[in-house]
Amino acid sequence: MQYIAYGRIQPERAAVFFEEVKLDFSGKGYLRVKCDAGQLTAIFDWDGNDVVGAKLTIEHFAQMIASSLGFSLNCGYSVELISVHQVGSEGGPYTFGVKAPNDAPEDQLLVFNDALLFAVKNVYFRLALRDYMRAITDQHDCAFYCFRTLEAISKSFSSKPGVNGWDEMHSALGSCKDDIISKIKNYADPVRHGNWVEAPGLNNAQRKDMLGYTQSILMAFLKYGS
Repeated sequence: MQYIAYGRIQPERAAVFFEEVKLDFSGKGYLRVKCDAGQLTAIFDWDGNDVVGAKLTIEHFAQMIASSLGFSLNCGYSVELISVHQVGSEGGPYTFGVKAPNDAPEDQLLVFNDALLFAVKNVYFRLALRDYMRAITDQHDCAFYCFRTLEAISKSFSSKPGVNGWDEMHSALGSCKDDIISKIKNYADPVRHGNWVEAPGLNNAQRKDMLGYTQSILMAFLKYGS
């Protein structure tokens, strides 16, 4: 299967440019990536029949190229892949949005106002929200950021010396140690410790469950602190 992808290297104002880079996957396919004025184009030949899987692979290696270029210039670049088209398919390009796979909270305006007010007065909630946003947008490191979200919340309950806050968080918010381990920590730990080779794969259903659970604890913390 051949996939054509379009995206940007952010910040777009940097107008990043590099000639086509071709990566050969040992006879299992190849990827060609180029960028002109921050506009990214990629052609991916792969034996898989999965637009989402193609997107994640292209994004991963495009970020590798952007990171290498950024390192050489001492600049921070990130890849945003916008759409992927499977050549020969009946449908048009698949455009990737910013919405998480889990459901949004009900009464959006009320949640927004309450979250903003609580974030102003509680730095743990403020930074937990920031990591949750990263978990939504960064599919590769979703588990890492979900765990860091919960870790930030736990720290808000560790005001006394020798108290790590996890047990206090479970008692106050109704979270569960076993659920956190099975849904998030087991996926996050290898990445947290720099052991990328041992990191288990994460499918869409697992990511939805992970984000949904993290969201539920954030909502419980918001209700607790409001």
